[in-house]
Amino acid sequence: RSSDENIALVDESGKVTAISDGRVIISVSSSRISQSVIIDVLPFIQVIDIPRHISLVEGKQEFIDVRIHPGDAVNTQCVWETDDPDIAYVESKNNASYVVGVNPSICTLTCKAVKGSAMAECRVTVRKRFLK
Repeated sequence: RSSDENIALVDESGKVTAISDGRVIISVSSSRISQSVIIDVLPFIQVIDIPRHISLVEGKQEFIDVRIHPGDAVNTQCVWETDDPDIAYVESKNNASYVVGVNPSICTLTCKAVKGSAMAECRVTVRKRFLK
């Protein structure tokens, strides 16, 4: 059993499922013994902040400032998706993300938390490069 079912649940087979962050005591008992363990459930990413719009020139790349909340989230990994890789996509280098402009047009980039359901979108405008 769980001392706080708002933090963690225990099913009939003993499987513990994290519900929210916090500290909980999980106990098991039989007619002969009882045992307890304290579990700290760490938070997942709840909010991803990225710019709502980025504009860049085709063939160039721009740094994307990604901010994760809460700052003490247990897993801060995110994955990027684009609705059109022929317009723009994201490259990750040295724990930083860069949008790469491929062809002039507009597309949407989506940043999703690997753990949890947090996500954010960014509209990308790729402008034509003008030659002098």
